[in-house]
Amino acid sequence: MKERILEGILGRSFDTVSRWWGRNGSNKKGRDVEEIDIVAYSETRVELLFAECKWANSPVPISVVDALRTKSETLRKQYPGKKYTYAIFSKNDSN
Repeated sequence: MKERILEGILGRSFDTVSRWWGRNGSNKKGRDVEEIDIVAYSETRVELLFAECKWANSPVPISVVDALRTKSETLRKQYPGKKYTYAIFSKNDSN
């Protein structure tokens, strides 16, 4: 998925793509670390893409998007004034 995002996806290309791990500030042992599967950045558009990857053929519930928005709060605070895009990628067994 990383290579596909770097090459261009959603009609946009990104300069950097990585996974992100960070503390959420809850101070709850074992629950204070967040992970975002994909964080991509475009310098030209000053945009961050936050994405989750799910291994499911079925529709992904809206709660996954809500959780992604919550998990991205730490990075959004560190990078104010940027545009943000959210995406969910899931498995599709059709060819």
